[in-house]
Amino acid sequence: MSIKDSGERTEFSTGAQRDMHTGKGRFDLLPWHAIHDVAKHSEEGAIKYGEGNVRLGLPQHSFVDSAFRHLKNYWTGKTDEPHLRAAAWNILWALEQETTHPELVDVPGRETETSEQKVEHHYECDFDMTDLLDLIRELANARGLTLEEALLGSENCAKHIKRLERGV
Repeated sequence: MSIKDSGERTEFSTGAQRDMHTGKGRFDLLPWHAIHDVAKHSEEGAIKYGEGNVRLGLPQHSFVDSAFRHLKNYWTGKTDEPHLRAAAWNILWALEQETTHPELVDVPGRETETSEQKVEHHYECDFDMTDLLDLIRELANARGLTLEEALLGSENCAKHIKRLERGV
């Protein structure tokens, strides 16, 4: 395995050279004191909700709503908790989740309806079980999975689906 090389170089005043930095991000420009504050918020959240809870994913509107609420509280002078830090934490997780959980982005104008959301939408409405079965099949086919694989191997769910298929 070799070191990646863009073919472009940055030359420093010492004469040393390095591959170009453009497009890689500038971690040296990050506000480390603020990041440390957000890390404290993450620690407190892990104690309150459990290690890694936020990584499970939350509806995007929950992060955005909370960020706005904390910014409003900060702006109006409330000091009962670190509101600016909490707003930053929520904004960072909303940004993270756009990559890690795009299916949970439910902010108006930002969401794209996935098969999972179609199932959820149908669940919230009055629907026929065969509609749900069709949606699960569509999801399975889109992912190249069998119906059972789409149900994550849940024997109980698979049994119910097979009963529905037989019309029992």
